[in-house]
Amino acid sequence: MTQNLQNQDFNSTLLENDEIDLKSLLKPFLRNKIFIGSVSLLFFIVACIYAINKKKLWEGQFEIVLDSQQSENALMQINPVLRRFAGLASGGSNNLKTEVGILESPSVLMPVFELVKTKKKELNKLDENFNFYDWKKNNLDIELKEGTSILNISYRDTYKENILPVLEKMTATYQTYSGRNKKKSQYLTKNYLSQQISIFKEKSTNSIKKAQEYAIDQDLNFVDFEINNQFEELAGNPRNIEGIPRNNILIPNIGIESIRVDAANEIRKIDFQIKTIKEIGKDYDKLQYIGSTIPALVEEGLPQSLSNIEDELVDLRSKYTDKDLSIIRLNQKRDLIIDLLKKRSIGILEAQRIVAESKLKSAVRPKGVLLKYKELIREAERDESTLIELENQMRIVELDTAKKTEPWELITDPTLLDYPVGPNKRRIAFLGLFSGFFISSAFAIYKEKKSGKIFDIEDLNRIFPIPFFELDNRENLELSDNFKILKYFLETEEGDNVYIFPLGENETNNISILKNYSIFTNGEKKEKGVKFCLNENELSNIKSTDVKLLLGSLGKINKKKIENLKKRFSILKIEISGFILLDNS
Repeated sequence: MTQNLQNQDFNSTLLENDEIDLKSLLKPFLRNKIFIGSVSLLFFIVACIYAINKKKLWEGQFEIVLDSQQSENALMQINPVLRRFAGLASGGSNNLKTEVGILESPSVLMPVFELVKTKKKELNKLDENFNFYDWKKNNLDIELKEGTSILNISYRDTYKENILPVLEKMTATYQTYSGRNKKKSQYLTKNYLSQQISIFKEKSTNSIKKAQEYAIDQDLNFVDFEINNQFEELAGNPRNIEGIPRNNILIPNIGIESIRVDAANEIRKIDFQIKTIKEIGKDYDKLQYIGSTIPALVEEGLPQSLSNIEDELVDLRSKYTDKDLSIIRLNQKRDLIIDLLKKRSIGILEAQRIVAESKLKSAVRPKGVLLKYKELIREAERDESTLIELENQMRIVELDTAKKTEPWELITDPTLLDYPVGPNKRRIAFLGLFSGFFISSAFAIYKEKKSGKIFDIEDLNRIFPIPFFELDNRENLELSDNFKILKYFLETEEGDNVYIFPLGENETNNISILKNYSIFTNGEKKEKGVKFCLNENELSNIKSTDVKLLLGSLGKINKKKIENLKKRFSILKIEISGFILLDNS
């Protein structure tokens, strides 16, 4: 009963310690503190020596303002449609990040790298493995300031005298590149435009010639493009905003088609007039109106004669009746003139109809002639307009080429810092110390794991959840509290004998330590014999009423051996009462 209570109290104490005792994490370091400290100190000393002997690292800087649009000035003024057709559309490909990427490339920095190689050769410090990419990675820092177009360039070297010449070479290279990029863009643009102008000159000449020859063959009027374009602009249909003529199939009617339409309309008008005259009868008012619309009848005076007769009739009827001989004669004369007017009107209109029919027949062309002619005219106009547009764009590029452009602006001149930027001796020393601590700690922990020994009481408690009595051999055991508790435990435990099982490497030493105290001698102060069980064959003689204790030291007990012993105890149904843990460190 007493033993169970003690086990419960002890185990609860261990559980509490597992939750709050962070010191257990540091135990491996504390156990190997001498080794870890020695190795860390050694690494620290080596790092300090390395830092002291390492060459000083010098740094120089300069800043430059990038103009990402400078190289595109001529290109951006080119007509968008022509840029797209020519594959010259920029679409943001030359933004600042792209420019920085180009400035870091070997094509731009290679002259600077060659200068560095030359300097190293002069100092007999050129390494065979020295290459552009390692040099750029270790010595050069090119960075675009966030939110700006300012480029910060830093160069580092162990040879102080090389800094400024390299930076000056770099500024010259960058400024040369800024002008070279623009010249390249201008050259490509001019080359493209020259080729297209040559193509469209020939194409425009051929298309105009073809349209003109077709017009002559088909007796058609050839359209003047300048007059046609002016007509479209007056009509509110100018060229589109991109400068290319509209693809408009409704080109103003050419002359032959206009003649045909006018003649057809004239015939329709004459037919209607003849029909109306035939249906009028004796209505002299309508005849007089129709007659007045026919110039030939007006010249003959027939409409006017009819009007005069009407005036005389009005005058006579005011004096005489309709049976008067003068009124009857005037009515007869009026009827004759009306018949003559109708006959002459129809005759004149039929003559005009014959003329209109002849015009209509002369204007008729085989099916598709006019459509083909319109197609030829549109093609010729498009070629001519495209040629004019290309020539205008070529003039823009030539003007831009003639304009002198300043290179990228230097904000700060190449400057050498007054103090070296490396090596960081404190950082090297700290890294050495940290590396030594990390390597030695890892090795110490690995060595403990590899040895298979138990170094923590928690590990022992997982195997044997029993009371532990920790005794420090370096002090007087009889005066320690743990020894007094152990003594009380042995005196109060029921059992005939006390069996102690020594474990670990220093079993003999541990036994001799305990025999110096009366509670571990046979029959003294208590009628209870104490036996040290060194032979496993003695296990069969142990009674269940006997007190069984384990004895060992942390770091000396083999984990596999104690686990095997536990299995033997379990098979023999031997219950261990406690563990005496000696500290021999």
